[in-house]
Amino acid sequence: MLTMDSVFALRGLLSALAPVIGAEKAKGQAVAPQWSEGMSEADLMELTESGMSIQPEMEKAIMSEFQMEYFRLMRKVRASPVPP
Repeated sequence: MLTMDSVFALRGLLSALAPVIGAEKAKGQAVAPQWSEGMSEADLMELTESGMSIQPEMEKAIMSEFQMEYFRLMRKVRASPVPP
């Protein structure tokens, strides 16, 4: 189950992995160990921006999961008997 802590953790994970994601998007495959050695700061920033471009897609997936869980819980509440 997703919680707000999970959302913050996923955002942090994306932020941390953004350069790797950007590099993999650019290469079309997984990067090798020490892939960033010798890269300029500008190149790393460009890859980070590319990696962060998936954030809207990630946020949409997170919100979809929240919505499904919310509806599931609401159906459960509505189906439970009302105490006298």
